[in-house]
Amino acid sequence: MQYSNSPKNFVQDELINYAIKYLNKEAYSPIKIKELSTSLGLSSVQFTRRFHKCIGTTPIEYITSLRLKRAQIFLLRTNDTVDCIASKCGYDNGFYFSRVFMKNLEITPSNYRKKYR
Repeated sequence: MQYSNSPKNFVQDELINYAIKYLNKEAYSPIKIKELSTSLGLSSVQFTRRFHKCIGTTPIEYITSLRLKRAQIFLLRTNDTVDCIASKCGYDNGFYFSRVFMKNLEITPSNYRKKYR
């Protein structure tokens, strides 16, 4: 997934543009899609469908891509532990972060660090 907060990713839907800006800013904090969708006057399902139609992915997948990009940078540029990186990237613990990392990138965080550093 290749998303960033650059204007080229903005779409014609102003609510989704707002959501993208919000998600880019808050991706590393706990985010509740239901609260975001409610603040936009949409149900969670409506918001997810609208977001997917505009962006091509779900809000959760978008957040995950932002978090994993950040994690990859920390793995390559720091000696921080997996738990520490997990926390900096918005995950509650290193175990869950490692599972998400492995599922999406097909390599463990530790092996990613060893392979690409």
